[in-house]
Amino acid sequence: MLEMLDWLIQPDEIDALSDADWLMLVLGIYFHDLGMLVTTKEYDERSTSDYPRYRETNLLTSDRVGRDYKHKQSEFGEQESEKFLYQEFVRDKHAIRIREWLSGIDSRINGFATEQAIAVRELVAGLEENFLDDLGLICESHHLNDLDDTGKYRVRRRYGRTDKESVNLQYIAVMLRTADLLHVSRDRTPSLSFRMINPTNPVSNTEWVKQMAVISITGQYAKDRDGNQDPDLERDTVEVHADFTNPEGYFRLTSYLDYAGKELQQSYKWISESKKKYGFHHKFSWRYIDDSNVSAKGFLAEQFSFELDQYKILELLTGHTLYNDTNVVVREIAQNAIDAVRLQHADETGNALADMGTVEIHWDTANRTLTVRDNGTGMSQDIIENNFLKVGASRYQEAKFKERYPDFSPISRFGIGVLSAFMIADSVEITTSHPDDEKARHLSLRDVHGKYLIRLLQKDSTDVPKLIAAHGTEVKMSIRASADLKNVPAIAASYFVIPRCSLTVQVDNQPAVSIGGESLNEILVDLLRSKGLRDQLDSGQIQVRNYSPRGLTVAYAVRWQPYFRQWELLHVNENVRSTELGICVEGVRVSGGTPGFEGIVVYAIANASGPGAPRTNVARSALDDTPQFAETLSGIYSAYCRHINAEADVLHAERGFSKSWASTEVRFMCENLFRVRQERDSRVSRESLALNEIRKLPMYVVDDGDERSIASLADLAERDEYFSIESSLTRYANYLARELPVDVPLERIVSTANLEEFPLPKGPILETGTGYASRLLTDEWEVSGIFADLRSRRLDFRWSKQIPEAPLWIRHPNINTRTLEWANLFRGIRASVDGRRRVDVPLNMLVPTGNIELDGLDEYDIVASGGRGIYLLPNGPWTELFRKVESNTGSNLAAFEITTTVVDLIMRFQQEREHMIRRGVSSDTNSFIKEFFEGPEIDPYAEVITSLAESGIRIFSLDRWRRSGPWSEAADEYR
Repeated sequence: MLEMLDWLIQPDEIDALSDADWLMLVLGIYFHDLGMLVTTKEYDERSTSDYPRYRETNLLTSDRVGRDYKHKQSEFGEQESEKFLYQEFVRDKHAIRIREWLSGIDSRINGFATEQAIAVRELVAGLEENFLDDLGLICESHHLNDLDDTGKYRVRRRYGRTDKESVNLQYIAVMLRTADLLHVSRDRTPSLSFRMINPTNPVSNTEWVKQMAVISITGQYAKDRDGNQDPDLERDTVEVHADFTNPEGYFRLTSYLDYAGKELQQSYKWISESKKKYGFHHKFSWRYIDDSNVSAKGFLAEQFSFELDQYKILELLTGHTLYNDTNVVVREIAQNAIDAVRLQHADETGNALADMGTVEIHWDTANRTLTVRDNGTGMSQDIIENNFLKVGASRYQEAKFKERYPDFSPISRFGIGVLSAFMIADSVEITTSHPDDEKARHLSLRDVHGKYLIRLLQKDSTDVPKLIAAHGTEVKMSIRASADLKNVPAIAASYFVIPRCSLTVQVDNQPAVSIGGESLNEILVDLLRSKGLRDQLDSGQIQVRNYSPRGLTVAYAVRWQPYFRQWELLHVNENVRSTELGICVEGVRVSGGTPGFEGIVVYAIANASGPGAPRTNVARSALDDTPQFAETLSGIYSAYCRHINAEADVLHAERGFSKSWASTEVRFMCENLFRVRQERDSRVSRESLALNEIRKLPMYVVDDGDERSIASLADLAERDEYFSIESSLTRYANYLARELPVDVPLERIVSTANLEEFPLPKGPILETGTGYASRLLTDEWEVSGIFADLRSRRLDFRWSKQIPEAPLWIRHPNINTRTLEWANLFRGIRASVDGRRRVDVPLNMLVPTGNIELDGLDEYDIVASGGRGIYLLPNGPWTELFRKVESNTGSNLAAFEITTTVVDLIMRFQQEREHMIRRGVSSDTNSFIKEFFEGPEIDPYAEVITSLAESGIRIFSLDRWRRSGPWSEAADEYR
């Protein structure tokens, strides 16, 4: 790098450098990468630094970058993987590490590097502290992007009385950065070093290929008008020579040189602007990189790249490909104005303050002009050139902006919003005033492909609206006759929910309409009133509540149920539009419907803001599937479940209901929210995230000796097994316990009634619930033992935690919603048994695959469990059919589906035959077989199916003791 200075600093620039400049530059080159040095002791003590947090939050995150790092980890062993991750930590922190060492700081946050810090301080012991502090600043600068900050990198930093003891810190930082960027030649990593370290990291190997292929990097002689090189002319182009046989190295180098070229352009701009402002003599002339001498053997000499057709790209951005609704123009222009207002009235870090700015929208129907005016920041000439007129160059996404305003979260993100105006406008007139500029500026845009002129205006002239005179922007669009803007206030209201500023819409000379509100609660209350619920709101029968975890607010409506004495989430009437609810980002509605659902279920609205808010797609018509979006959904589901949980607590603690009653209501409210409205196509957006919160709800009653409690699925996981009892006695005992105002466990009821013939299992007893609660339970727990007692007419089940790799039962994963894909195997099956019931989904049957403990069931083939399914017992008559199908198809799932359907039909046949016997009519098994099982697909299984139908299926079901109807009719409830 020192040798590179011989040509980087051109002959006519040498005299501009002072002795102190040279000293600072040489030491900067020597020390700038020394922070990469890691001792064995530091690596062993890595857990004492910030590395563990950095490892999880910066490297192994759930976003795309984190997934990439995890993938790289899989290529190494555990030891090499850890070394790789610590290497990345040090690589990211090495610049600040050397700055700390030079300044004598041993913070240990960036690594336990006491030995290195001491050694560095010994090397520079003869230099003054202020010079060392600046040397550390220079070393750190090569890893930063703030070299335009002359307040930080002073252009005349004196360390003594003479000019020789003065340093242009900005120039030195730029030269160090340039030398570091261009140092990719083969001498950077000698072959001896490569053989010694033998890196296993594929990234390191590729880097090695890239550097070994570079022959030289040097300054290219400038050319005169005739194209001849002239050594006397000032050089501005870096010339790279490299030969490759490996295409991957070629790709990496050319990509890197493209990046380095942009950095040279930036450095040239920084020094040129400072030179003009401060009048120093230092020069930086390098602006371009010539990679025409980078070649790859075996490939064509000419380099090829994508070329963007600017005309067609702009057509795509301003057409219906990106924005499929002309109404979004109102949103795009207005939200740009809102961002500018928020920034103008933000604090020093960018934390936007509420209600301190103005955005006005005016729609002139006669002249067809749409005007959006704000008193925000306005645009300077630099912003106009580098952001406004550059597609995709959003000012808010620049590193420099984010560093200055770390707390500012803009709505705009892509830098293409103004282009949407050309969807509906023939011309766009922009007037803007920046507080730092003496004059305002006016732009006339006639065509997205055309050239633009900027006219300077006096800020107090009549051409500058009073609202924006001090600072702000006005965008006036001449709307084409073909564009349809029927109701601009309604369009604005559909998007801007919480603008956090004064936002008004005026149509012609009508009074201006205020858009949005100060809070989600206010918005939701206004919506409820508009739906005819004003009286219930005023009487307190309906309330609006909210939950506000970090960066998210969820407002939801609840209605008081006087008979059940609880607040239930308010379900939506038919006349509610999807766009009246939804999820907002920074106060702007992005998606409609009930938050967390696809469709409309309950009255709720959510708003996410800050750095954790989810990102939208380019058209802002939907939310991207990112970790931030998942976190937002989790917060929304948490809001609903927290309400349900709170109601359960109050029901028991304050309103005099038993824990059993409270758990029943939890099950009802949960199922009413997450399992209803299927007919309106309303379903949970992300069931796995909802389930994480549902698992915390106390849906289940647990009796443990003389104590009764309610537990969630998460609570149940603290034990290995539970028992459940199905009998009329326990059913009515639980009804009794539910209705009593005190909590009475089963053991006390059995003991009080002196039911010695009804011994309870030795372990905690679980009331499993029904419906949704029962299904959730069977997703995580399964029956490991079934115990029947005919004398007391009861079934006991032992529940154990499921082991996904070794389940005890097979059950179809989508038993409640699927249709039989293999139905063509049974082409002879008619549509229904008795003309009323379809034969499309078999009973919720479970087929055993593991060891199940049984007792009292020697005479039975199947156990019918109330609401939880039909258990086919091991070694029953169905097993022959199952094994034969599995052998023929090679699939236990096919065997499961065919066997359970056959068993289902035979059970139906037995039910039908009992009805016919009661009516005195005989039923023939053979006719049943012919009626339901015909065709060549059935032939391989016809014999075993006939045998199974003739022998019948013996079922143990408690419903046999019900007088309300035959057991077989009750069994249909399990479907």
